[in-house]
Amino acid sequence: SKNDLKKILFDELTELFKKHQFTKWNDFYWSKVTNAGFLSFFKSIRDVNRFINSLKFTIGIIGKELNSVDFMVITSLQIFEPKVFDLIKNSKSLLIDDPNDLETSLGIGEKNPDIVAKKKAKFVELISEAKNLSQEKLTHIFEIIFPKTKNYLDKTYGNYYQDLRNWRKDCRVCSPDYFNLFFKLSVSEDELTTFELENIISSIKSEENFSYIIKSLIQQNKIHKFIERLEDYTLDNEIELDKSKIIAKILVYLGDTIPEKEPMPDFPIPTRIRMIFYQILSGIKNEDEKFSLYKEVIQNSKESIHISLYLICYEKDKLNLTKNSYDELKNIVLKNVREWSKNGKSSKHPKITSIIYRWLELSEEQEVKEFLDQLLLSDDELVNFINHSCTGVNSSHKGFYKRINLEELKRFLNIDSCYSRINKLKNSEAFKTVNESEKEALDLFLKTYDGKIPREDQV
Repeated sequence: SKNDLKKILFDELTELFKKHQFTKWNDFYWSKVTNAGFLSFFKSIRDVNRFINSLKFTIGIIGKELNSVDFMVITSLQIFEPKVFDLIKNSKSLLIDDPNDLETSLGIGEKNPDIVAKKKAKFVELISEAKNLSQEKLTHIFEIIFPKTKNYLDKTYGNYYQDLRNWRKDCRVCSPDYFNLFFKLSVSEDELTTFELENIISSIKSEENFSYIIKSLIQQNKIHKFIERLEDYTLDNEIELDKSKIIAKILVYLGDTIPEKEPMPDFPIPTRIRMIFYQILSGIKNEDEKFSLYKEVIQNSKESIHISLYLICYEKDKLNLTKNSYDELKNIVLKNVREWSKNGKSSKHPKITSIIYRWLELSEEQEVKEFLDQLLLSDDELVNFINHSCTGVNSSHKGFYKRINLEELKRFLNIDSCYSRINKLKNSEAFKTVNESEKEALDLFLKTYDGKIPREDQV
């Protein structure tokens, strides 16, 4: 119900209040905005979650810069009325009075009926772009956050110069000093501004704090941009060492939880984390301190098996470790892998096939085969494994497509047996429980096995 959604929204905002100092908060102003129609943006739990996730970072980053109520309204428009949001951003002279603007300073805008009529028509056009909120409610919201729009509704508002001082003091969006700042921070949902990035870096205080930041960036779908741009700062060791160590630890600890983009980019998440990790290590001049960090990261990466294997298996020559030190790290990783292989969750790991390949590099082939033989006893696990064995490829001449490399799988799977089991499964009742992604993967396996997929598209 609407009351339930309102309670959920307000409960989430209360939690944000506890963690961040909301700027220039005014209960009366907030009440006016909510009563004008702000709550009508939220029609489902998903709407509330999108809004709250967007605020989790931005409300902390804006700090004392902008009026929090106005910022929440602008954020809601960006999420739920993107066309209106874009028009607002490019309609400063329509929505606010700027004393530095020639038209305002001369007073010609409000005295010339033709100019007033044109602005009124433009305002009506802006409001008509609303798709999710009624035009009536959007108009009411505009009257509150952009008082100048009352002119287009045949209403008046108070003492302009007194109001202007108050709006500036309260960091309002209708203040010419603050209007542009609201839109410098508001970028597309998967983008990350330099302002946001540097504020995130400066806000790193502890492993717990940075872990929360990474998890929120994943929810925000900004994690890929963050990691990509973070390299610009770790490459030249621009971040103080204590923060760099926290970054290195948490990126590895949470690395396996970061979803990969489709199609696979040139530098996937494990590669970027590895590059950042080695950049941070290179900034540590004391070899004992460097090894100590490496060992701590590897020991505590029990929930990030893929990334920790990746770190050990690549660039051995760049680690500058003695054989004994490298063997110590390798044995820690193998211990973690063996524990992970018995936890009952291994088959669900999206990088299960990559883990198998890396495991084979460090251990005896027989150990890995025995694990897989046991793992793939059930058809459900076989289907899951085949599904995760498919990789996305972006080709300049074919576009995006998926492939499976059976030659590689032959190293640790009985391909003939898998082929028979998949065909049998397709003709059984159990096949009805297989989802579409899994069906596509099984079909790709069979076609590749039967030679229906060109060789060049398999590897």
